[in-house]
Amino acid sequence: MIDIKENGEAAITELIKLLSIHRPVFDRSVNARAVQVVISGDRGSISKWVSYPSFIFFDGRPNEKYDSATLQRVAFISDSYFNYTNSQDSTTRLQQLVKKVHDMSKLLRLWATPDNPASWKLQQQLGIDIINTDKVAECRKNNDW
Repeated sequence: MIDIKENGEAAITELIKLLSIHRPVFDRSVNARAVQVVISGDRGSISKWVSYPSFIFFDGRPNEKYDSATLQRVAFISDSYFNYTNSQDSTTRLQQLVKKVHDMSKLLRLWATPDNPASWKLQQQLGIDIINTDKVAECRKNNDW
């Protein structure tokens, strides 16, 4: 994942130039084991996503509308944990989000989650597919769920 902070479209254009030189490393149509490139942050205009090379994917959002071609360019759907946990029905809201994203046949990732074993376990129980953590080794060690 490449998190672009500003000037997304210009950054993507430069990134494509750099990655195209090493296409077998980044293009799964050339190499099934290639690294998948996912653009997050300033992702540029959604309407332009389908015009980029097929090895460029994007970090989607649950409330954005995608046509079928654009949805194919979405690697997964991400959102802030805090958008769902500031009320008493946070578990229900998270379950609804998981269903919505899975109904789109996409994986779900939340950012800004608590980075501890209790949170990792809850996310797994709720069906959140990608657990964000800065403590990868600890998360792997504590995956007794």
